[in-house]
Amino acid sequence: MNNKVVTKEFVTKPKTWMLYGAYGVQGQLILHEALAQGERPLLAGRSIAKLRPLAERYGLPWRMLDLQDDSVLAEGLADVSLVLNAAGPYYQTAQPLLKACLISRSHYVDLNAEIPTMQQLWRYQAQAQASGITAVLGCGLEVAPVDCLLMYLMQAHPTIASLEVAIDVNPQLGVGLWLDGITLGGRLRRNHKLIDEPFGRNLKSFAFSRGVKSVISYPSAALEICYRWSHIPNMKTYMTQTGALTWLLKWVASAPKVLLQQDSIRHFLQKYFLSHKLSKNHFADRFKDPIRSGEISGRTLIWMVGKDYDGQVFEAGLETLAEPKLTAVIAMRTAQLLLAESFLRGVYSPAEVFGAEFIMQVPTTIRFSSLTTTPVAIGF
Repeated sequence: MNNKVVTKEFVTKPKTWMLYGAYGVQGQLILHEALAQGERPLLAGRSIAKLRPLAERYGLPWRMLDLQDDSVLAEGLADVSLVLNAAGPYYQTAQPLLKACLISRSHYVDLNAEIPTMQQLWRYQAQAQASGITAVLGCGLEVAPVDCLLMYLMQAHPTIASLEVAIDVNPQLGVGLWLDGITLGGRLRRNHKLIDEPFGRNLKSFAFSRGVKSVISYPSAALEICYRWSHIPNMKTYMTQTGALTWLLKWVASAPKVLLQQDSIRHFLQKYFLSHKLSKNHFADRFKDPIRSGEISGRTLIWMVGKDYDGQVFEAGLETLAEPKLTAVIAMRTAQLLLAESFLRGVYSPAEVFGAEFIMQVPTTIRFSSLTTTPVAIGF
């Protein structure tokens, strides 16, 4: 798929790009990746106390931006060609930044994996097209690899009616994803509709490229962003589960969602699970240093099983970089491509803009596919 366009930019700007949320864990990893590639982004965020020392350490420009005032925020982006938003939770940051980008005509990239937030951002499709900008959502673990792999699978088998996707990620790195899932609650897509279900309700075994692992149902953003272009009516998503830690998280899930949505409580739970005795290899200590956490060894594994309307089953999988390095590389590559060339205008997923082969630009990525002749149970 070639989604490049040859139209000129609406506004000519210097190739200056902004890293918003630069002092967060993922923001610092993206910054580290950018510096390694010779990039010098404009750093931005809401906290001067965190932003200024980081910028001064690397001799980079910085800008404090308040998200409360749309017009002031847009003025702060007037000389910026692209904003890479690494500041979660995205229900607080994504919409204000995208609205400002529409005014300033700056491209927008985020790592968003929140289904309700994505649903809000789709509404700006016409405005993004009119402003001449490209907004790419979900340039991280949960969305981009799955998005590209599914497009690859559907190019060969376009009539998939049911899909199951599983992600195998470092269990401690998945804590933030787990907490997002707990807050949202369990979900799946049935007959084109998002259906609520108890979080972690389904436990099953899933065959990855490196063997069978136990997985638990998880409301991945792929249920929203991949459905938008694929229109697969039935979808389930899973993440590898880790024994006792999974049951602790399921116990937390029984708490009222309004409590889990409080930032202070989420931060406490994340620190608890990262420092829990179930965390091995001193991961909690390494997580305090974003650059060291980006050096975590291992591989991210993704596997999907699709069934068409005739009952034929197709499979595809990926092995790629370990998280959080994976997200940093994807986000950085997305920004570089948008700054270098012209693509579809509007609000899209990574695969919609760059095509199925985009994920293969990530170093050491391996892709697998197969046709399964033996019936495989896919239940919805």
